[in-house]
Amino acid sequence: MNITLKRQLSSSVDPKGVIIAFSIIALWTTSLLLLLHLQVDYSNPFLYLGILVQMHLYTGLFITAHDAMHGVVSGNKN
Repeated sequence: MNITLKRQLSSSVDPKGVIIAFSIIALWTTSLLLLLHLQVDYSNPFLYLGILVQMHLYTGLFITAHDAMHGVVSGNKN
């Protein structure tokens, strides 16, 4: 493969998967920090909502990491 074709292929990579992955990581980190600073009160509905959101973001984080291991997140496999 010549250098020009290789540069064209690497410059045409769609960054959508990487942007989604970084968004999930940022949302998970923000959610974790907010929940760690939340006062634990079992009558507070925001505690349960936060746990539910954190659970879904953690699942998204696992799926994104698993997809990244298989090269699905980014088309650039160099």
